[in-house]
Amino acid sequence: MESYTVFLVNDRLRSYNRLGLMIIFINGIFGAYFLWYNLPENNFPALTGGILTAALGLLMNFSSWLINGKPKLPFSVLFILFALQWLLLNNYWLPVVFLVLAFFDHVARQKQAVVFLASHIEIIAFPKKTIPWTQLNNAILKDNILTLDFKDDRLVQAEIASESFGIAEENLNDFCQLQLSASLN
Repeated sequence: MESYTVFLVNDRLRSYNRLGLMIIFINGIFGAYFLWYNLPENNFPALTGGILTAALGLLMNFSSWLINGKPKLPFSVLFILFALQWLLLNNYWLPVVFLVLAFFDHVARQKQAVVFLASHIEIIAFPKKTIPWTQLNNAILKDNILTLDFKDDRLVQAEIASESFGIAEENLNDFCQLQLSASLN
C-alpha cells in the first residue's frame, strides 16, 4: 500500500523555549524568596534543590532559545523536578500546575507529520486528526510548502521539515490527485 509521510517544521519552538526559560526563572526567584524570608519554617533541601535546578536549567537551556533548538535539559524534566520541589514544601496545587506544564511541553515538542494514505490523510499531532479525501479540493506539495485546500474554503499551509526534502514532489502530487479523483466517484 502506497503512502507518503511529510514532517512539518515546528515554528513555535522559539516561543516554547522562551516561555520555559521564563517559568524556570520565576520558579528560581520564588524559591530564593522563600529561602531568604522563611528559612526556619521551610524545607531547606527542597528550596536549595529547586534553586539549583532552576540555575542549571537556565544555564543549560539558554542557548536553545538563542539558536531556536532543542533544549539540552528537557523542560518537561525540569517541570517534574519543580513539582517534586513544591510537593516537598507541602504545596499541593503548584505540583499539579507543573505536571500539566510538563505534559504540554512534551506534547508540543513532538514531531508533527502528515501521512497520505489511499483512504485518508492523517495529521500526526495532538490531537491526531483524520481527513477523508472527500473533504479536500486539492492537496499539493510545492517548493517545500504543503497546501491542503478544503471544500469548506479553509486553506492550510505548512513548511515541511528538512527530513522530508527527499520526497519527490511530483510523485506525492500525482498520488494526491489520484486519490482526489477517486473520491469523486
